[in-house]
Amino acid sequence: MTTSLDRALLDSVAVSLESLHESVASRYPGEPSARQPAHTVYGGAHIFRSDSAARLGEIGLRFLEEYAATPKILADVLGLTDSWLTFSG
Repeated sequence: MTTSLDRALLDSVAVSLESLHESVASRYPGEPSARQPAHTVYGGAHIFRSDSAARLGEIGLRFLEEYAATPKILADVLGLTDSWLTFSG
């Protein structure tokens, strides 16, 4: 592939950035490998407020209480089997 920058120049820049990259990577190692919830909320910035996350959390909890009051009900709704889940409720 034809590039506008010389390969030697690119290599020297990459080498000069290695220590910086290592420093940043040690300070900011990235996201933990454990599972994390992922949520996507569609809407424009004009409807976003400082309490948007809290309000959505309240709605989510209300829906869980209304439609899946126990872990067993939620598992049944999602079609999960008791073979790998243990519930007391």
